Amino acid sequence: MLNKILLSLLGGAIVVAAGTGIFFRQTYTNVTAEANPLEHFSVALWDFDMSPNLIESMRKELPKSKSIIRVSANGAMDYTFKNNIQFVEIEEVYRSSELKRGDQIGVMSTDWCLFFDNMSANLNFINVMQPGEEYLIFLDEQLETLDPEEKIYLLPEFIIPPIFNYQDKDHTILSVTEDDRYVPYVSVKDNEFFVSSDEALAALMALKHELLEQYPK
Repeated sequence: MLNKILLSLLGGAIVVAAGTGIFFRQTYTNVTAEANPLEHFSVALWDFDMSPNLIESMRKELPKSKSIIRVSANGAMDYTFKNNIQFVEIEEVYRSSELKRGDQIGVMSTDWCLFFDNMSANLNFINVMQPGEEYLIFLDEQLETLDPEEKIYLLPEFIIPPIFNYQDKDHTILSVTEDDRYVPYVSVKDNEFFVSSDEALAALMALKHELLEQYPK
């Protein structure tokens, strides 16, 4: 009798798990097929309490990056179930032993992903690159893939990836609590950085302008 009960419970759990998996896959397929899928998600806002030494660390380490490039974004995104990849064309190479102008590559952070259980997007506190706009990017290693023609590069492992728009954007700054740092993406979709204070934005903008002066167009 006990075995029958256990088998029944196990069977029910498998059915529930399978149903949940089908639901999330269907949601993933439906949402990522849309023109602006991120508008269905929420994103977190950054402030100094999360990483007090971030700005100084980036200022010190980014010039040592393996590859430093200026790119134009074409708006192409690859939303996989685990990671998101953004595709760009290289306009200028400031440092690299393997990349050249005109190369079309994908860039990604291992943290970029979509969560469908609570409809949140981990974008690491920066917006996706906008079509037709140019960005300064600092890269780490090339990602090994099954396709030898595919060029995917990893971003350095900072809590905020080193991608800087050559244009300045108007920012919407919203207050959040330590317990819930998330806001709807649509409320900050025109931002370059997702932050929750004027001080945090000022620090990021100061770093950005320093770097753009070092690697001008």
